[in-house]
Amino acid sequence: MPAYLFVSFFHCGLCRQAQRYRRSGRRHGSFGGEVKTPHLDRLAANGLRFTQNYNSARCCPSRASLLTGLYSHQAGIANFTGRDSTDRLGPAYLGKLNKQCMTLAEVLKSSGYGT
Repeated sequence: MPAYLFVSFFHCGLCRQAQRYRRSGRRHGSFGGEVKTPHLDRLAANGLRFTQNYNSARCCPSRASLLTGLYSHQAGIANFTGRDSTDRLGPAYLGKLNKQCMTLAEVLKSSGYGT
């Protein structure tokens, strides 16, 4: 079986300042940020890079989307994890992954992978 390693990193120069930096023609990092990321670049060069993964401007919803393949609202983490706010805001604000979704680790485990 092939081995899988998912790396998600945030706050690596992907901001408004980085947009100005990219327009200047200089380029660092696997995705063009201003921060040098040689180890991540090496991993990306020898593996698969997700180019259609969108973040949710917050870490918890972004990770929920990456782990489940769903929009964070569908997974139950529209905001941060922790407090259940479904009574006020609806099922998207459960504060944890809901029972209707599976993580990639759960899917791989059912196929014989260790997680």
